[in-house]
Amino acid sequence: PPNPPPAAPAAPAPAPAPVSSSPAAGVAGGAGDGTARGARTREVFASPDGLATRAVALLLEAAAAAIAERGVFVVAVSGGSIPALLAPELLAAAPRDQLSRWRLFLADERHVAESHPDSSLGGGRRRFL
Repeated sequence: PPNPPPAAPAAPAPAPAPVSSSPAAGVAGGAGDGTARGARTREVFASPDGLATRAVALLLEAAAAAIAERGVFVVAVSGGSIPALLAPELLAAAPRDQLSRWRLFLADERHVAESHPDSSLGGGRRRFL
């Protein structure tokens, strides 16, 4: 028989409230009011730490839902400063028993060697692995 679904992770600490929040217009599948699945909302934070905490909370919530529904969580992460911003808090908060069900892809590799400081692949490997 297939592996049973993993236990639900403990609820993460509440993310800081954004400085401002507004629905994003023109989102496919939604009226831009944040009510449709996949609808986007713009949130502005006072600091990178607040952004990281909120982004990690959203990723963990999406991961838990995807793993419960499909057994796997697939996400594409931009390079640049994103791995450095997210990795410490995400790796500290993510349930270890679920990480094997995550599929992490890079969304914007630069045309440089992996050892170059601007390489998304290099930065992702250094931060996430």
